[in-house]
Amino acid sequence: MQVSPRKRNIVAALASILGLATACDGVLLAQTTLRLAPDRDAHVEEANPTTNYGTTSPLKLTKEGNSAWIRTYFGFDVRPYLALGAPTSAVLRVYQSGASGAGCLAASAHAVTSAWSETTLTWQAQPTFDNNPVDYRCVGDSFYKGWRVFDVTQVARTWWTGPNHGVLLRTGWEIRSGASRLALVRSREDSVSAERPFLELRWAITSFGAACASSQNLRGQPVLVIDSDDALVGKPLDLHAFDAASSGGRAAFVLAGFSKQTWGSLPLPLNLAFLNLPNCNVHVSGDDILGTLALSGKDAKWTLPLPNDARLRAIPLYFQMLGENFVLSQALEVRVR
Repeated sequence: MQVSPRKRNIVAALASILGLATACDGVLLAQTTLRLAPDRDAHVEEANPTTNYGTTSPLKLTKEGNSAWIRTYFGFDVRPYLALGAPTSAVLRVYQSGASGAGCLAASAHAVTSAWSETTLTWQAQPTFDNNPVDYRCVGDSFYKGWRVFDVTQVARTWWTGPNHGVLLRTGWEIRSGASRLALVRSREDSVSAERPFLELRWAITSFGAACASSQNLRGQPVLVIDSDDALVGKPLDLHAFDAASSGGRAAFVLAGFSKQTWGSLPLPLNLAFLNLPNCNVHVSGDDILGTLALSGKDAKWTLPLPNDARLRAIPLYFQMLGENFVLSQALEVRVR
């Protein structure tokens, strides 16, 4: 595999900083990744308020017509994993297999706050939910099929200390006017097993900071995840930014660094109010910047080879995606094992 000059820079920096980590050789953080299938999922339709869609696939999401709202629920049983403690990162992945037309609506993720059953859920018999979204994503664009990834860390962590009623996806604003953008997503019963929804839980990879989207970015905030099954010394680390650009072929970058406190002489987080982006913050140092072009699906991917040196386990690595119009993802802290 050819390694770009940019990637060689960060690999060289990693190799050089290993000499500073000798005093921390005893530090070893166990890392665990779980991909958990839902134990229940269903959507509800305002236009059919008493109909249950618990065994339906694909599920519907967002809006069908000017006044027919759809909400989609996912539940996960984490009881077998309570001994691990709350995860440091949690993302919900759903596969958009179809859509009603070009363009999209922003689907938001919310914590569900009361009990529900897959077999009895209807529009008229819905659970309560927290109206404040934890993430949102562009859905319903027929030219942008594939995985949609919601950062639900804030919700999932509460399941280790309190009740667990799952996650709701809906159109964030539910405004009556405007065009519909119906999305079809695979359910847990779908015949295409590789595209069924799942919750990815990670320990020792921490998601922190908030993503931000400029006024020109209507597709939803980008989210940066690790696609590798694990972060291991001597193995490539695969980074994946969903909704990195408004279209394929646009430049996207990952800030890769060793600090979340300072970038040179600048304290972090660095607020971008001086660029008229007061809600945007740079959270990690850019000791190296990895560039690529967004794929046709508007996502971007990077592969970072990690040196085969056990001392790397003592060094936290930090990453954040920077896209067009200063769109920023949340940040990741990665502990290698």
